[in-house]
Amino acid sequence: MHDRSSGILSARDRADDDAPNAQSLSKLQLAIQHATHYLPSQGPISIFVHHNTLHPFEDLPFEEAVVVGGSMYDCQPYLSEVRYRDALHRGRITIEDVRTILMEDLGEDADDLVATFGTRYTLRLSMMQMPPHAAPDAELAWMLAESDLLQKFSEELPAQRREQLISHTRQWVMRHRMDNGSAELSPDDQRILRDLLQKFGERHIETWSAAKWESFVLSLLWQVCHRGVKAAGLAPPTEPNPLRHRDVLLAATGIDVDQPVNEVLIRFCGVFLDQGFAGLSLPHREAGFAA
Repeated sequence: MHDRSSGILSARDRADDDAPNAQSLSKLQLAIQHATHYLPSQGPISIFVHHNTLHPFEDLPFEEAVVVGGSMYDCQPYLSEVRYRDALHRGRITIEDVRTILMEDLGEDADDLVATFGTRYTLRLSMMQMPPHAAPDAELAWMLAESDLLQKFSEELPAQRREQLISHTRQWVMRHRMDNGSAELSPDDQRILRDLLQKFGERHIETWSAAKWESFVLSLLWQVCHRGVKAAGLAPPTEPNPLRHRDVLLAATGIDVDQPVNEVLIRFCGVFLDQGFAGLSLPHREAGFAA
């Protein structure tokens, strides 16, 4: 046995140095073996053969299996919400379909009251027929400043419902001004109402036009909703950690390296997986895909 200082390692020393590599290789082999359970078990086919691409999730109900599979394969398991709403608008999905599914989904909770908005069933049904507009913070700020978002109700809201909201809010505001609403409103709510009245010109409230009352009601609703979300104490959304080097490069440079890579890799995959249909075979194909 030679000393390490001689530059020559003993067999035992070499085994010790190789041990971490062997352990890492074993872990890698196990990981690959585990990953194969989620990959198609057959190669390209030239005729139709049924194959269940969700076979690793057959122990789950279908609705859960497609969601789990969609998360693992990074794909959309169902149509987008926009597509479903478009189908509802065109009559492909009827309102009776929505009512039936809602009742099945909510079960005994359908008649639960949600604040003063009605039952859970009626609230969910209204939300499905008139969905709120989702937008990033920058777009929402622009819409509030530049559009008539706080000036007029959406045209999708029935005129009768719009007039009812304005009328009830007007009566509530006038009653509050008479008794100062001390027993009805919290200090924060009083501040919101006081600031809005000052902004819209409370001294001339008796002569406010219908359009001004409509804008006032919308502004009040916005303030109430904004305060409610803030009071809920929801955690800010967090961006998931990048899973691939491509995600890091895309975030840092704005360049999606998948595009130039896929242009070459997709063609290569087609040639490598060829079943003898091509005129020429891929050289050194027997060496394996990675080689």
